[in-house]
Amino acid sequence: MKRWIVFTVCLLSYFSFSEVQARVVYENVNSGRPGLVADNPCGDEVTLAGENRIIISILIGVAQVGGVEGEASFQLTLYKNDGTDGVPNTILWESPWHEDYPIDEDESHVNFQVPNIVVPDTFTWTLGIKDSSPLSTCYLFGDEPSVGSCKPYYWYHHKETNTWHKTYPSAGLSVNFACYIVALQRESIILPGDFDGSRIIDLKDFAVLSNHWQDTNVDDSNDIILDHVVDLLDLEFFATYWLYDFRCIPCRQSCQHHLKGSGYGLQYYSLDNSGDFPDSLQDYIDYMGTDDEDMLNYLFCPCSEDPVGAVSYAYRGSGRDDSSSGSVILMYDKAGNHAECPEFINVLFADGHVGTMSQEQLQSAIAEDNQWRVTHGLPELPME
Repeated sequence: MKRWIVFTVCLLSYFSFSEVQARVVYENVNSGRPGLVADNPCGDEVTLAGENRIIISILIGVAQVGGVEGEASFQLTLYKNDGTDGVPNTILWESPWHEDYPIDEDESHVNFQVPNIVVPDTFTWTLGIKDSSPLSTCYLFGDEPSVGSCKPYYWYHHKETNTWHKTYPSAGLSVNFACYIVALQRESIILPGDFDGSRIIDLKDFAVLSNHWQDTNVDDSNDIILDHVVDLLDLEFFATYWLYDFRCIPCRQSCQHHLKGSGYGLQYYSLDNSGDFPDSLQDYIDYMGTDDEDMLNYLFCPCSEDPVGAVSYAYRGSGRDDSSSGSVILMYDKAGNHAECPEFINVLFADGHVGTMSQEQLQSAIAEDNQWRVTHGLPELPME
């Protein structure tokens, strides 16, 4: 836990000394009361303080039941409350799973580095927990927030049916969760380690870091951690974002959220059709009908040049069902969806998760899928 706290303080310090101002926009510390154990993601609907709305870090308080050391895996999801009657609906961002995260015997804060996601003043976060050992892991309750505010209830997300439940506390109790959120002020982000301002952390930036290695008389622009020396701490932070292309973050995230939404819709279809996925996207569109226009909008990639309402993704789910392996591809970006960042292709898999593949990886996966189709008497499907 201490390591994450130091990391967050260093990050906040970096942005505080640069043009970009990082601020704590929500803070609710642990109240000391026992937490909540749940078998599905839960979280708070929060309203941020101030004007900073570009999220870079969220810490969520957790503990093992019984106050022992342990570990668990965690996933954070951020939602707009744009569903019917303010229910969380549109996914703003979803983290990968933090696998086997250590939990102290007293309490821990799971730290999520958020890639500059713009959020509205009020939104909902949920934390998924799995693989907890040796005991169950609980969400820690907080007091009333000292920065920002939250609703007097928490949200429970039943993922299998994608239904939401608003849960109120017993009389006189608070169900606010322990949470700490840091955000930036403006969209012109200065990235730690991006010394040449290209928004790609690469060899040019590494050359600058190398030229100042062990330098104790370095200005803030070349000192990532701002501790007046370029050393292993700077290198560790630098390596975290090595070869990461920040130019493509908004596009990648928006597209992935649409694929994730389509994944929920395809799961609905399979529940009503003996576990089978549709034979074509037209079958899925007919099943959804006009009453589920929001779900159909997820078939459109917001980063493509397609007209709004078009189908931007290629479908390969025919002949598959909900027992298919998590490596089986259901949908993926059509060629040209991301003209400025063609090196990545977003992919929706049969178990509902969304990942990224290179062109070569996708070609190999499609060839393997076509071999399966031939052995099962199904026609091969070309790459689109």
